[in-house]
Amino acid sequence: MTDKIPMKYLILTSILLSSFAHADVASKLSEFNQFMDEQEGEAPACQITEQLRPTIRKGEVKISYPCESFRAPAEVEKEKISFYDSPELEEKGIIFRTRTSEAGSDATVKFRPKNGELLLDKTIYTTLDVKSKNLKCEADVSLNKRVDSCSLTTETDVLTEDHAAFLKMVEAGDVKTELGHYKKYDIDSTSWKMKSPLFVKGISFEKWEMKKGENSLCILEVSAKFEVKKEPAADIEARLEAEIKKSLDNLSASFPDVKPDPVQGNKTGRAIEFLK
Repeated sequence: MTDKIPMKYLILTSILLSSFAHADVASKLSEFNQFMDEQEGEAPACQITEQLRPTIRKGEVKISYPCESFRAPAEVEKEKISFYDSPELEEKGIIFRTRTSEAGSDATVKFRPKNGELLLDKTIYTTLDVKSKNLKCEADVSLNKRVDSCSLTTETDVLTEDHAAFLKMVEAGDVKTELGHYKKYDIDSTSWKMKSPLFVKGISFEKWEMKKGENSLCILEVSAKFEVKKEPAADIEARLEAEIKKSLDNLSASFPDVKPDPVQGNKTGRAIEFLK
């Protein structure tokens, strides 16, 4: 003889069957969870995570040049940048980074999905978006590729509860947030800016210098920020693509006599691969 079906699952079945005609399954499951809490004091028996695809309205266009292409001015910003890596982080598309300079420190977690599909937990995203001004979802654009990503930065030298919430938002809640758990790679960074009539926020230069034994690697990236207005929302993707093309053309035209580096894009990946 088979065991009797628990009453709560009979109730759940009844609720779901009655809800299909109204396409309101998530709402009915919420009612069921609340009912069972009141009856048994138990944790919710079912949970549905609603995902969203963030609207990308801004980002940076980036071109890599040979390091000898530009001379740094007298005043620059020096930073020590550290990346923390493991096969698990790489597989999940997660990047951990800390930066330290005379001005202070910060820590960043970045999600760059391996499959290119930028999907987030809607509830957590909404909470973090209100709580943190440093949650960003944007496009990184090189001469040959566009990659959409999200990141969260805090003015700390360790990962915080907000970073842990960010990881849950991108379905990586099982990832350890203790930076000492990961292999650390250090990079010396020198950066500066120049004004430009083509970009409201000017043009940025960032040079990374690394050593591994007798070998060294230098990467110089020139970048500029872009943004499109929220309205009209209906054609925002088309306007974003047009802005990206214009910004990339303007950045290239800013240095017509300088030849770009043969290797473009994924500066972080190149640096970590060299230092491994």
